[in-house]
Amino acid sequence: MSPKELGAHLQAAGALLGKPASAEEISVFESQFGFSMTARFRAIYGSFNGFKFQNSSSVIDLWSLKEIAETSRTFICSDNRRYIAIGDFLMDSDLIMANLEFEGTPVFLLFEQIKVAENVDQFLERLVSGALDLPSSF
Repeated sequence: MSPKELGAHLQAAGALLGKPASAEEISVFESQFGFSMTARFRAIYGSFNGFKFQNSSSVIDLWSLKEIAETSRTFICSDNRRYIAIGDFLMDSDLIMANLEFEGTPVFLLFEQIKVAENVDQFLERLVSGALDLPSSF
């Protein structure tokens, strides 16, 4: 699903999308972190700079690049890869962790220590389809 299609699906599901990040904002973010984001993350953030999504069972925010940078100290290393917090679930009840540098890396919840998707595409597709299985309470 292209970022444009993804954005349309998210909006149809009630998500509020952030204004697209400019090429300069993406470049500054990458310089700050010392790596280049995957083409997929560049395309997503170039289409919408984060979103806020709420339905009857969950509240999920994918943070803007600025918000990610502000919480840049929230990261862990696994398999010699750095996973950083890219959003939150249930308003900071847990943090959504992803690796922005390598394709095909899992998305997981930091505190619950559970993998919620094999990769960012699966995470977003499950979110828009209503098939994302997240813990209902903490």
